[in-house]
Amino acid sequence: MVGDGCSIDIWIDYWIPGVKPTSHERGGLALPSLVSLVSNLIDPDTKLWDLSRVRSLFPPQIVVEITKLWLSIEAHKDKLVWRETQGGRRNQWFHEGKCLSPTQSLEHAWSLLSAHQNVTRVERSAEKHTVSWCKPPLRVLKLNVDGAIFPDQHRVGVGIILRDNASTVLMAVSMRESEVNDLAKIELVAMLKGLQLCLTMDIKDLILESDSLLTVNQLNEDTNSWSFLGNIIKETKHLLTRFRSCIVRHIGCMRHLVAHRLARYAWHIQDVSMWSGSCPDFVKEVVRVDSAL
Repeated sequence: MVGDGCSIDIWIDYWIPGVKPTSHERGGLALPSLVSLVSNLIDPDTKLWDLSRVRSLFPPQIVVEITKLWLSIEAHKDKLVWRETQGGRRNQWFHEGKCLSPTQSLEHAWSLLSAHQNVTRVERSAEKHTVSWCKPPLRVLKLNVDGAIFPDQHRVGVGIILRDNASTVLMAVSMRESEVNDLAKIELVAMLKGLQLCLTMDIKDLILESDSLLTVNQLNEDTNSWSFLGNIIKETKHLLTRFRSCIVRHIGCMRHLVAHRLARYAWHIQDVSMWSGSCPDFVKEVVRVDSAL
């Protein structure tokens, strides 16, 4: 996982998802020794990708994949993560001098299973008592996000909607992202995108809602996450602190229909569709029902 990029060799290490190191070459780079680390591709001032340099080194399709990688505005070290195996399990090892024993690994796996079972029971119980979306308090805005998987397109959809106390739609977004096989990561991507958009609108007080209880719990925990989603969780938590107040809540699926339909709508678009100060026709009826309750 890319942190500050200081320990990742551009041409040797596997750091671009789905792209083997041998598949990208130095091309017309005159002095490859000057651009050997991923840190050389990051603008030191903005902490974003230096697009002019990235484009000068890689073909367009790889440039797209690089720009999809998250960069934290807070510098942290790179981490080595073993990605998902064919059997569906993830072997993870962070390059920080720590290694779990077999007993610790079994205990960790058991704790994850127990957490999943508890979350499932709570979600099913909660859905029986929830009917519709609830308005936020006066002068507080509510952001609902959701994700959807499109296996046939090898893509995922992200749905985002921002409403006020009068149920007025201030912003609605439907966007496509590259394939993500992990449901928790899809929800985190949706949350991160939604928060980034809200920050550009100078919003002070916000409620963020998701139907993923596991993801909501991770964001509300004070401890650092050691999962392979740790970087995204850390960045999302940092964005939460940039609001005067921001509460992260879990809601059942039946109260989350607008965001879900926006996520599903991404199947029909190539990149992103955004409605500012208006409501898309295909969710107007659901929004109207929410407003009446």
